[in-house]
Amino acid sequence: MSSRPSPRLSEAGTVKANLVALGAAEGVARLAQLFTVALLGRVLGPAGLGVVGVAWAVFQLAAPFVQYAPELMGARLIAQGTQTDEAFIDVTAIKLVIGVLSALAMAAAAVIVFADPAERLQVAVQSLMAIVVALNGVWAFRGLRRFAAYAVVRSAQSVALLGCLAAALTAVPAPWVVPASEAAIGLAASALAYGLLLEWRVLPNLAGTLYRRTFQLRARIGETIRFGVGSFLAGAMWSVPLLVGGVMLDAVSQGFLAGALRLILAVSSLYQLVLQVFHPVLAHRYATDRAAGASLAAALVIYAIVATAPVVAGLVVFAPWIVTVLLGPDFAPMAHVFAALSWTLLPVVVASVFGYALMADGRYGLSLWLSAAGAAASLAGCTLAFYMRPQPDSVAVLTLVMTAVGLACAVAAWRYGLVRFSDIHPRQLAPSRIRKILMER
Repeated sequence: MSSRPSPRLSEAGTVKANLVALGAAEGVARLAQLFTVALLGRVLGPAGLGVVGVAWAVFQLAAPFVQYAPELMGARLIAQGTQTDEAFIDVTAIKLVIGVLSALAMAAAAVIVFADPAERLQVAVQSLMAIVVALNGVWAFRGLRRFAAYAVVRSAQSVALLGCLAAALTAVPAPWVVPASEAAIGLAASALAYGLLLEWRVLPNLAGTLYRRTFQLRARIGETIRFGVGSFLAGAMWSVPLLVGGVMLDAVSQGFLAGALRLILAVSSLYQLVLQVFHPVLAHRYATDRAAGASLAAALVIYAIVATAPVVAGLVVFAPWIVTVLLGPDFAPMAHVFAALSWTLLPVVVASVFGYALMADGRYGLSLWLSAAGAAASLAGCTLAFYMRPQPDSVAVLTLVMTAVGLACAVAAWRYGLVRFSDIHPRQLAPSRIRKILMER
């Protein structure tokens, strides 16, 4: 393995170009996910979508360890000047170790935990995605600031998966086709990323290098697992309702719950995409001018409320039309479940602002405890709600859970001086201020 400097750093685009490329790629991905849910709802119906949703929920518990944490670590290493080849091999080795362990755990859970044959098969096939995700190296483009290449791979993967699913489900309309298609397209995207990143020159010796590096990275593997715990707990708040509800609901009701959750997560992810842009800006301000950072955080809270409240109102009012158009008439009874879940968006988005403020100030331990409390509250609340009333709209308890988490984050941010509303005046809330803020870094 060569030890030359990271290649093509000179190809990194401007900040504006990078934001456009990243936004376009993630926008295409989010829209493709939305259309995927619509496709699955129309082809598989409520019961089939419920089976797919359970497997997705199980995989999301492993994703922070096999994907989010090691990829963030790898992007940081490359951005700091580590040779691309070395960082790529190290992170891929870490991901493979955790991916194999996750796949084995998911396969075991499929046999031991799930009694329904369809769910057992679905989770078993979904377990392959842990290994497929481990092989995908598209994360390295972020560290190299090659966001145009990232956009190409990410967009191609999203569109190809939608097309592959449409063709495969036409031939075999079964839930297990979904993770099988995801795995096939994921491997193709991995190959495309390898070609753009390393130009195929390392492939002949890649397997041997990965095997040797695996035994030299135990410390980093442990660090990755610890770093992934926070994302795991944050994601568990959304996975728990479906896993708990799956035990207490019939197949059709489970499908309504899965469909509503996926649609709300698709909307929420669009807000998260925007908020992520402000994370480095907050970090810079807290480090250089804490008062300015606190004022910016307060302005972002107000922006979040103003931008989210009308959307929530629209989703609640037009829920019957949205659900029927996207998923088909079989999902019409799901409208009240979707409307009930829509109320979670406001506390989730506002809490995210406070959460990003805490992370920007380096309060990782506190963020971890808040995520743990949120996951525990979600588990307790959903278990009690579904036990007392085994109906899919009982998931409305998440609104209380997310509101409590948001209040806890707000109190924490206020106590550490990370948010200050007293300095806010109308001029600071003008839309033109956003452009000036984004030009800081």
